[in-house]
Amino acid sequence: MSLGSNFLIAESLAGIERRKIEVGEADLFDVTLRERIAIEAANEQVEASFDYFVAMAVCDAAMALDRPRMKVPTGSQSLEKPSHESDPIPSIVK
Repeated sequence: MSLGSNFLIAESLAGIERRKIEVGEADLFDVTLRERIAIEAANEQVEASFDYFVAMAVCDAAMALDRPRMKVPTGSQSLEKPSHESDPIPSIVK
C-alpha cells in the first residue's frame, strides 16, 4: 500500500464520519480522530517525498551529475527513478 493511498483512505473515512455526524450516528470525537489520522497520513506522504528528493540530490552530487534525472511523482505514481537511454551509471553498479 502506497503512502498516497493511505491518505486517500484516511480522507475517505473522515468524510464518512462527517456524514455520520450529520445523521446522528457519530460524535465529534470520531470525526476529529478520523481527520487527525488523515492529516498524519498526508504528513507522512510529504515527509517521504522530501526524503526521496534529498536522497536523489545526494546521489546526484556523489556521482557529480549535473542534470535533472527524475520527474516529480504525483498521486499514485511510484517514486522510482525513471529509466534513461543514456544513463551514466554502469549496469554493474545498479
